[in-house]
Amino acid sequence: MKVTSAEFIKSAVWPPQYPPAALPEIAFVGRSNVGKSSLINTLVNRKNLTKTTNTPGWTQLINYLRLTKRFLLTGMGVDREDGLLAMRQNKAYTIAQDEASSVVFGMPGEAVKLGAACDVLPLDEISNRIIKRLSGEETKKE
Repeated sequence: MKVTSAEFIKSAVWPPQYPPAALPEIAFVGRSNVGKSSLINTLVNRKNLTKTTNTPGWTQLINYLRLTKRFLLTGMGVDREDGLLAMRQNKAYTIAQDEASSVVFGMPGEAVKLGAACDVLPLDEISNRIIKRLSGEETKKE
């Protein structure tokens, strides 16, 4: 899929603040300073759409971005598996990194235990899964 537009929508803290579930949603959740914002910037081919920092714990909001007016990318900057669960319950497609490829399986492990992840994948398969979902090669799994 060619990214023709990417725009910041809003930041949220609580489920009532989340935007309506009108588009398929892809969430990036992980420990502080692991590169979530850098990954999002790379996927959309923009250097500064999402802010990056060297300070762990800087982002404490859920940030929503609209991609090519067809998908919502969500970056969560705190280790909150309950936030991921709330997103899945609102029809978001969620992925957790598997234990074998994790350096620390804390938040992903808790997300898996809660049933917050639609899929649990090794780190090296996550980007390909996202690309397949964005291109429509893979159907929505909830």
